[in-house]
Amino acid sequence: MIRPPADLERELQDALEAFGLLGADGSLDASWFGDPLARVARTLSDAGQRAAIERLLAGLFPADPARTDARWHPVLSGAAGEICLTVAPTADGGGSVWGVGARWAGGTPGLPKISLTVEAPLLSLDDSGAQPVVASASHPLRVGLRVSIPGAAIGGIAVDAARVGLSISNSTRGLQVTLERLDLGDGRGPRDVAIDPSSIGPDAVDILLALVRGAIAECETPPGPARQAITGHLLPLLGIDSGGHVPRLPLHELANGPAALREWIRALAADGASSWLMHLAGLIRGETVAVTGDGTAERPWRVELAALSASSSLALTLAATADGLELGLAMDLAPAVTTVAAAAVSATLLAIPFAAATPIAAIPRYDVLVRAPARDDVWLAGSDATSFGVRSLRAGVRGAPSPEPLLELLQVRIDGAVHPLLDLSTPNALADSAKTIVRDALRAAVGSSPAASHLLALAGIVPPAADPSWPHDLDLATFVADPMRAVASVHRRALLDPVHPWSALFGEILALAGLSGPIAGAGTVLDPWRAGLAAAGPIGVDLIAWDAGSAQLRIGIRVGGAYDPMSAAWRCELLAVDLPADASPEIRLGGEQELRAGISPIPIPHSLPGTVLAADSFSAFLGWAPGKGVRGGATISGLSVTAGTQTITIPVLTFPPAVPFDSAHPESALGIDASALDTLTRTLLTRASISWGGYSGYVVAALLGLHDSIADRPDGWPTLRASGGATSVLADPSAALQDFLRRLVDGEPGAEPPLPVALEWLGGILAKSLPARLVDSVAAAVTGRGAPEDPWLLAIADTGASIAVWLAPAGPPGSWASALTGQLPDAPSIPDLLDIARDLARIDARTADALAGADPDRLGLAIARLARELATGDGVVPYRSATPTAAGWDRGNQLRSPHA
Repeated sequence: MIRPPADLERELQDALEAFGLLGADGSLDASWFGDPLARVARTLSDAGQRAAIERLLAGLFPADPARTDARWHPVLSGAAGEICLTVAPTADGGGSVWGVGARWAGGTPGLPKISLTVEAPLLSLDDSGAQPVVASASHPLRVGLRVSIPGAAIGGIAVDAARVGLSISNSTRGLQVTLERLDLGDGRGPRDVAIDPSSIGPDAVDILLALVRGAIAECETPPGPARQAITGHLLPLLGIDSGGHVPRLPLHELANGPAALREWIRALAADGASSWLMHLAGLIRGETVAVTGDGTAERPWRVELAALSASSSLALTLAATADGLELGLAMDLAPAVTTVAAAAVSATLLAIPFAAATPIAAIPRYDVLVRAPARDDVWLAGSDATSFGVRSLRAGVRGAPSPEPLLELLQVRIDGAVHPLLDLSTPNALADSAKTIVRDALRAAVGSSPAASHLLALAGIVPPAADPSWPHDLDLATFVADPMRAVASVHRRALLDPVHPWSALFGEILALAGLSGPIAGAGTVLDPWRAGLAAAGPIGVDLIAWDAGSAQLRIGIRVGGAYDPMSAAWRCELLAVDLPADASPEIRLGGEQELRAGISPIPIPHSLPGTVLAADSFSAFLGWAPGKGVRGGATISGLSVTAGTQTITIPVLTFPPAVPFDSAHPESALGIDASALDTLTRTLLTRASISWGGYSGYVVAALLGLHDSIADRPDGWPTLRASGGATSVLADPSAALQDFLRRLVDGEPGAEPPLPVALEWLGGILAKSLPARLVDSVAAAVTGRGAPEDPWLLAIADTGASIAVWLAPAGPPGSWASALTGQLPDAPSIPDLLDIARDLARIDARTADALAGADPDRLGLAIARLARELATGDGVVPYRSATPTAAGWDRGNQLRSPHA
């Protein structure tokens, strides 16, 4: 076991133990040298090393024994106060909480005794490491103010002192106001009186401030440092008696939540932050301090807290950003006897955001930098008169929040060109710096003319004029080895970027050619980027560019015009540049020629009743390319077919199809399912039936169940549908037709059979006796009842021949007649009754015999009269109602029979 010398200073031993070099028993740990960085990294998470740091802190800066809740170690003392590091145990005793504290106390005989404390816990340390706790619910910021009252009375009211305590966290605010030994003369004697924070208002705050002012003003002794610190800095720091330079802190609203404090911070950042920083420094130093800087992150407001030497100082900084206020410390260390180098250490202690959702951040940034040379009037290399010179070098570590190395050259001169900053910290930064030098060299080589700027933009050296935030820079390393590939990479990345597209480079080409005007288009084959060259009436000539595939740049000419709704254009490809990802570009002169025509919008054609056929546009093209032959195609966009209440839309219909058509799965080619495809098929066949067969063809389409626009169609008429396991009619048309005929013969259970009606319409077609309107019934042109011995006969006009149709083996099934006779009792009228009877006569011989030779109109009148006589009489009808009167009828002998 190796032990250090016995007389080793205790502070040094604690430091070595804190970094893990010594063990808890004071012996040297030889394993430390195996991985020193890992042992140092456990400084805050290892309980033994953490305890050693706290002992080292206690040895270097002894704690104030008066504080029992936490150890306050003064590290910086001024004329009127001190700044301390605070260490307190965690609630569970397993760690400690480190923070920053400040306290100020003053007074002389005859002056009030004033004390102010500020405590800000920053980090909670335990075996898991360090966790920020600043302004958390369990570790709030605490501010305490106590003012002793001279003579223990104000205006006859006995009171020893006024004490104010403020607790601030991200979620809550607490305010406690106490008047010590207040005696109102009400017989209850002196006592401490606490004012309820929830009920304190502006008036109460004003009264409390008046007590403080009164305590100061009633002092008869000459004003000393304490009174000057209060009146000159403490009250203005809170926006009281500041002459309007600092917004007033709404003390009465702080207990209601963080919103009031954040609004005050926002107002302070807008106007008054530099004055506030001046008063804070004055309160610490006991004198007025000048403020430098402009409040930005680069040049924050700065006040000196202490002069460490003639050329070194410790300063307090404050910066106002777009998101909040940042309070920090900065230390400059410059030896007075040398100009070789100077050191600067700065840290943002607190970042206080404006937004309520963002927590306060502790030490979000820090810098430890060395600058050589130390003075600005000395150059590191060369001078402002040499061809090469470097003003200074800056190196160190920057943490935001993780540490990153920093190495920069400032004010670099190369052949007369001055580069304010060259970042050498990382390979990427070095490449960017070298690129800056190369860019300036290329600028000097090509000149400063507008044409030179366009060439530099096309090469990726400078951003194009249309896009100052252009991200597609030239790769310097690739440019040195393969310039064409490096420039091609710039154009490839632009072609594939929808946010910073290649159209910005197209603008540079136009400008280089002396052309101006807007650039239209999206850079696709159908909608290329384009700029007008010439126009004559509706005919225009454009320079165009587009991406023909994946980074396949094409540039050409287009001549076209439009006569609404028709348009036509000829496209001539002049230059083709293929830009592969990992190879040099392929460049070809000349290319495809294409003629394209279109109609948009398409006029709506004449439609069938209940159907609408429409489309947005139609386009067709014919193209030719060297070595590829001729190609062509057509596209219909927005095709929609409406049948009744159902609309079927095909977004794009391409010929030849991009995907082979599969009737079982039409989604891939048409974008619709099999059910919609069947509906579309029926609608289109109906439309085609008129073109192919005229009026008769339209009737045939109805008989096949393609539409329902004919009269006398019974309910349940079958429609053409997929069958035999097929998903659509087109997948197996024969199975669909067989299924339709079967259902046409069978009909629906209990419903009127559809086949006789279909035969009557088919007979009307053959006999050329169709009605003038489809809403009218077809004239009877079918005889027979469908049995083998008495088939249905459909006469063929002007031939004397007929087509015989029957159902084997015994004619229509009995269910047909049962379905019709079941409707007779429910017939709403005599005509409806006769209609059912006529339907029954088509399949029943006895009904057909009963109705043979009867005039339908006279039969209806006769039955109506008979029914009326029966309804109004006694069951025996008058002679006249039973006597035929029509011509051709013979009356028999009359019988005369009396009845009661």
